[in-house]
Amino acid sequence: MWNQLRKIADKKPWEFTYEEMIGKNPPVDEWARNWNEDEFWYSKPSQEDTTVSEIIHESPEWHNLYNIGLAKYQYAVAKDKEYSRWLLLVRTIKKDGEIVDDWSPVGEYRSGDMGIALTYRGEGAGTAFVKKLMELGAWHPSIGYSPEGLKSAQKAYKKIVDEAIERKERIPESVRQWHSDESYKEYGI
Repeated sequence: MWNQLRKIADKKPWEFTYEEMIGKNPPVDEWARNWNEDEFWYSKPSQEDTTVSEIIHESPEWHNLYNIGLAKYQYAVAKDKEYSRWLLLVRTIKKDGEIVDDWSPVGEYRSGDMGIALTYRGEGAGTAFVKKLMELGAWHPSIGYSPEGLKSAQKAYKKIVDEAIERKERIPESVRQWHSDESYKEYGI
């Protein structure tokens, strides 16, 4: 058993098959999109005493924010040690480059469960969050995905494999077979 775990630990994210990374016949549950934001805020998420990752994503559009003007959101990842979860962090940056506020948590991932505050959904941050978790080896297939969550996981996995191919990494045949335009069209990616 330990040898099997060692083999898994030694694998790079692009060496995992779709089924290993996303799950075999991943279940989609409409109810899964009803992540409990109130419980998340009540748990007082904190990234203090942890290292914030590099910026993993920036909102593609400028937002006209009250009292700030045009601004974008930048996203990063940190570990919340107290609750053994990963946090999606956001900060606001004005058009002139001034950082308006420091990092604050807007999403979480733990034990195959993920949620992002409604205000921050739909801009690609979820996909970037999942991709970073996959790269860190923290991602595990979910027991049930929201429709959007499954798409984010699939897109993140596709990006990891695409980038590995671009870098001319060795891609296992089992991954290559699945990684084709036809496979992705079948999943609507």
